[in-house]
Amino acid sequence: HPLRMGRGAPVAFQRFATTAEPTKFAIESLPPQLLHGAVIEVSDERLDSAGMRELYDHASFPLGRRVG
Repeated sequence: HPLRMGRGAPVAFQRFATTAEPTKFAIESLPPQLLHGAVIEVSDERLDSAGMRELYDHASFPLGRRVG
């Protein structure tokens, strides 16, 4: 699943095997101004920063979360 940075931000494109991986990367690694423009594309759907946060915060998120 690709992660893209949006308008005005440096362009980065990475592929991940699952939707959880780029979500974790974006939430834990990107500064807020880049996270705001980040998008995950899964098939024909796009997940924006609010969608990533919702997925990351959900009890069923399959990866460990950073503490603190």
